[in-house]
Formats: sequence, structure tokens, C-alpha cells
Amino acid sequence: MPKKILKNISILFIAVIASLFIAEIILRLMGAPSRGLEFEPGKEAGLYLMKPNQDFIEKTYKYQPPHRIIINSRGFRDNEIKYENGYKIFCSGDSFTYGAGVDLEYTFADRLEKSLRKIKPDLGVEVINAGSGGATIDDELAFFKEKGLMLKPQMLVFQFYENDVLDFHNRKKNREIYRPTKLPFKDLLRRTALYIKLYKLKTYLLSRKINPELYQAQDESGKNSDFYALPVTPFWRDAWNDYLAGLQKLADICKNHDIKLILLVIPSVEQVKDENKSDVPQITLENFAKKNGAIFINPLAALRARGAEDVYLKSDRHLNARGHKVVADCLLSKLRGMLRQ
Repeated sequence: MPKKILKNISILFIAVIASLFIAEIILRLMGAPSRGLEFEPGKEAGLYLMKPNQDFIEKTYKYQPPHRIIINSRGFRDNEIKYENGYKIFCSGDSFTYGAGVDLEYTFADRLEKSLRKIKPDLGVEVINAGSGGATIDDELAFFKEKGLMLKPQMLVFQFYENDVLDFHNRKKNREIYRPTKLPFKDLLRRTALYIKLYKLKTYLLSRKINPELYQAQDESGKNSDFYALPVTPFWRDAWNDYLAGLQKLADICKNHDIKLILLVIPSVEQVKDENKSDVPQITLENFAKKNGAIFINPLAALRARGAEDVYLKSDRHLNARGHKVVADCLLSKLRGMLRQ
């Protein structure tokens, strides 16, 4: 190779590295995060779980305040299990259970655990936070079979949020978005603000491609806007049937393992604000709970009593610390009398 070409390639390489270095410095000076949640493949094909033993300050999301993320040795956003032979309540759900935007101690799972331990100090209560952002019923079912059943919980608190239905109807959304990208020096790259920015761009573009309904105020069929419509539209009837079939598999597992199923429905901020919105998700899942002998918990009225501005993060659809407390109190009022002596 001629020396001139080799020299030009070398200059180009140095220029690229220097540009990336400068971009990294600028992003960090602007406050961009240099660390994000890491995932690893689960046993089931296509399932991605949070990597164990993570501890960092989450600053990835613009409208969420910085908050500490601790992923324990079992891959849960939780402290280590203290009572291996205690009374275990396994909390399965999406980012609302996980506690997006709040520290672990403010999540409804952690608050519930502290309250139950005070009420039943000799029972060794463990409320396990197994929530994972973006998860829906197929992910939660696979996760429970892989990591939940081995803990032999006495109860399963299953948390629902409205986007779970559409996410599951489109099948691959969560698994495609969190599919790891193979890169050289990836562990080092994960600690850079530039990588986090590019990762966020990738998940955003994949979300738009896989699930465009979530990014449209109303498409030609009204698929996104009429979730609360009565009577239920054909699109949403099919989507609900698809979702409930997956939930039935989870309910059957609970019956076969003598695990008490608790269905918890977290309302959207719009539903809390607008008392004229129908209770389609609450009615649907309450009927499912009755059919399967499950306990149904609906914090909608309690959240409305506080007001949406008081219980949701500003400019974000997730619950704040006060919202998590309301949910924890609703759970406590139902569950405190159900725990064995």
C-alpha cells in the first residue's frame, strides 16, 4: 500500500477517534448519562433479562429525576432476599412495578414489604420486585417460570397497565427492542454517554417500526385512541382476547402450584384525570379475576382522590413516590388479612 494512502487512512482514523472523544466530552458536560440498564439472554429463546449485580444512578430519561438502580444477584430490582424460608410475595409487572423514576425504597413493592414486616414480624415477609420496563404478559410469564417458581412464592401480584395489551398483540416489541447488539469492547462502550445516546435512538426507532400505534394520536382504524371505547371495538376485542389467553396460562400455573394470584391494575394518568373515561381495563380484569378465583385490586379511586398531578411524575406517565404509596396502601388493605399466622 502506498505510503500516501496509508497516511491518509491513519489521519482519518485519528480524526474519527478524536471526534468521538470530543462528542463524549460534550455529552457528559451536557449531563448525558454514561450508564444504562444492562440485559442478558434468558433461557427461553428471545427473552432478555436484567443482568444481576448492577448499581448505578439512572439518568437516561429526560422527564424522570435521577434515581438509583440496584439489581440484585438474582436479577431483580430489589435488595437481596433476607428470609429464604419466609412468606414470599412475587410482584410481576412492567416499569410501574420496576419503579421507573423513583428510588427502590419508594416503589410499592418495597413499601408493601416494610408494612407487612411491621404487621407480621415473625412471618419473614419477602415482597420481591420482579418488574421490568417494557415487559408484557409473554415476558412476564417466561420470567416467572424461569426465576419466580424456584422461589416458591405464596402469592403473585401481577400488575397490569393499558399498553400491555397492544404490546402483546404485536408480540415481539419488547424482545426486539432489548435484543443485545454484538460489539467489540461492549462492556467498555456501555460506560459511555455516546453509547447510551445511540442505544436510546435504536430503541426509539425500533418502537416506531414494531409498534407504530403508540406514536400516532389516531390511525385510520382508531386503534390507539379507542382503547376505552364502549362497546369494545373489534380490534381491541381481538387484542384483549390475545392478551387474556396469555394471562390464563399464568393463572393456570398459579393454580397448579397453589399460589394466590393478585391482579393489580394501574390506571393511566388520563384515566385518573378524566372521570368520564370508561373502566374497560378494570372491568375486563375484574371479570377475569372472578373467573379464576384471583383477588382484584383497583387503586383508581384512591389515585383520583389524590389527583393526577400529585401522584404521577411531571411530564412522565409513571407514578411518583406518592403514587407508589397509594398503590402500596391499596395492596396492604387487601393482603394484610390474607397472610397466614
